[in-house]
Amino acid sequence: MLNICNEAARCLLCGDAACTAACSKGYDPAGMLRSIRFGNPAGAAWKVDGTGCASCDGACEQACRHYDFPLRIRQTAAALPKRRAKPDLNRLATDFLGVPCENPFFLSSSVVASGYDMCARALSMGWAGVVFKTIGLFIPQEVSPRFDAIGKEDTPFVGFRNLEQISDHDPEENFETLRRLKEAFPEKVIVSSIMGRNEAEWTELARRSEQARSDIIECNFSCPQMCGNGLGCRRKRKAQKNDKQNAKNSKKIGE
Repeated sequence: MLNICNEAARCLLCGDAACTAACSKGYDPAGMLRSIRFGNPAGAAWKVDGTGCASCDGACEQACRHYDFPLRIRQTAAALPKRRAKPDLNRLATDFLGVPCENPFFLSSSVVASGYDMCARALSMGWAGVVFKTIGLFIPQEVSPRFDAIGKEDTPFVGFRNLEQISDHDPEENFETLRRLKEAFPEKVIVSSIMGRNEAEWTELARRSEQARSDIIECNFSCPQMCGNGLGCRRKRKAQKNDKQNAKNSKKIGE
């Protein structure tokens, strides 16, 4: 008897799966294999039809790109558990600050949300929205490997931390990406995360976020690993330094 988990483990998880493209019945064998591989055989049953797969010509298996031998897609489909009632996805709908969201799952403002292709793929797979990688008029110069030094009180160095700054893409490119995402996925929630060095930059970034039709604007005041003056923790450290200096000056005046 075929072990569907072992069979799905052989899948190469192709990005443009040839098996799904070849299916004449409109099923999604690649989605089925992916669901099984990640522990969701009940969900896999909704990607195909076991009866329909058993009677087809096997074009999906012929198109399989596996370097050893094709996955036994038809047998896998036939061995799936019986379909349960299809879930009501509307139960996942929520409201965030007055913005309706089809579910509470969003890509975070990180490297996985820093370009059109990654975001579009996630949205097409069912994610409700994207908090795009923080945009600024300041473009950081990234280093490799991405490490930053950690200081403590008056000690300049106590260790390392991972260094991740705001987007290193041109702001025009980023705002155009936001516009394209909203145009392609009008029902999804597009969040523009911005960081400025002064009031004029914050205003400019907010204005351009609105022009790109972003649903929400996130003001990133505290990204902890920025290297530019007036940005993230540098802003806080500078403010703390100024507070200490002001306290010293006040003490001297009092004396």
